[in-house]
Amino acid sequence: MNSIELFSGGGGLALGLVKSGFHHKAIVELNKMLVKQLDSIVHLISENVCMNAVS
Repeated sequence: MNSIELFSGGGGLALGLVKSGFHHKAIVELNKMLVKQLDSIVHLISENVCMNAVS
């Protein structure tokens, strides 16, 4: 199943959803510090995810 995650924080829910069979198409986070955290784990979430910081 595909998903788009809004307000993804540090990515914990995204990792859990991946383990449950979901495939993320996009991840959105407003907090720039959390975007840095997501950037460090995005390879664990999906190879083809669209991740952008919104300012």
